[in-house]
Parts: sequence; C-alpha cells; structure tokens
Amino acid sequence: MINYGKKTVTQYAINALQKCSDLMALGHYSDSTRINYLKELRFLFQYYSDIRPSEITYEMTVNYLVYLVKTMGCSRVKCKMAAQSFAFFFKHALNKPYSTPAVLFPAHEHKLPAVLSQEEMRSVLNSIINNKHRMLLSLMYSTGIRLMEIARIKITDIESNQMRIKITSGKGKKDRYVLLSPLLLEELRYYFIEYRPEIYLFNGRWQRKKICS
Repeated sequence: MINYGKKTVTQYAINALQKCSDLMALGHYSDSTRINYLKELRFLFQYYSDIRPSEITYEMTVNYLVYLVKTMGCSRVKCKMAAQSFAFFFKHALNKPYSTPAVLFPAHEHKLPAVLSQEEMRSVLNSIINNKHRMLLSLMYSTGIRLMEIARIKITDIESNQMRIKITSGKGKKDRYVLLSPLLLEELRYYFIEYRPEIYLFNGRWQRKKICS
C-alpha cells in the first residue's frame, strides 16, 4: 500500500490516477476540474481498495454513489461530481462506455428571463451618469457581448468599415464577430474622444490595462 495524500491506495490506483491526470492535461481541463475528478476517483479506488481500478464495474460505481447518499449524507452536487469523474475514467482511461445515472440530472423547468423593453432600457441608460459605464452597458445590450468578452475588446477589434466587432476567445474559446449598428458606432466615437483608450476599448484603473471583468 502507498500513501496518496491523507488516504491509502494501491499502486494500481496510483497508476490509474496518474493516467487520468495525464489525459486531463492533454485535454486542457481546468485545474479545478482536474483536482476534483482525481479526488473523487481516489475516494472510489479507496472504497474498493481490494479491486484493481480497471476491474471496477458500472454497477459498483452506482453502489458507491448510493453509499455516498445513504451512509455519508452527501449532496446531489457531490454525487454529480463523483459520477462525472467516473464517466471520465471509464470513457478515457478504460475506453469503456459509461452512462451517468439520469436520476442525478433531473429535468429542470426552464423559464425565459424577463426582458426590458426599449423604453425601459433607454431609461436605464439615461440614468447612468458615468459615460464609460453607460457605453459599456449600451454595448452589452446592443450586441449581446458578455462582460468578460467586453473586457478583452481592443481598439483594433472595432471594424467600422465592416460595421462589426471582433470577439476574441469568447464562449468556448472561439472567435466571432458581432454586428455594429450605426448608432452604436457613433456613440463609440464620442466615447473614444472623451476617454482616449490606447489598447483596450475599456481601460482599467491604469491606462493600457483592460478593465476587470
């Protein structure tokens, strides 16, 4: 037996955890996802310490999830994270199919959010005294750009000739363009004259630094 952090697991488990860690690095998984998945898998391997990880079955993982709920009193969020880590292990490390228990992902009622009318939005914009804040909100409302994406917009991303704005590394780390209306372009020109941004459209506390998102 080998000590893995504060838990004791076998060498087989150590090898399986390392393989999963390498695969997640190859897939550019975030640090938080990697840490959470490895933690949940380590607990599973310790629970079945007398069985090699490669021999753990789907039914055994379900029994373990039942144990988490009934014996340990774990939340649905905890169980979903554990199940997702098992799915990664089965699909990518073992090359076996794995269907996450559907009971962990019940159907949710989806309601469309309330949308402000043009008059209501115009009233909100007119109530904002700071021109930079008003321009930022106008840009979000007119184009649907996310705040995190707006923070990365550079002056060179405003393509006035094509009447569009380039969004770099947006959702899904993909680049895309959004349409730029004539009215918004005119407002951007007034904004530029007043604030004189040098690199990013919206400066942060210091010039040449982007605004925090």
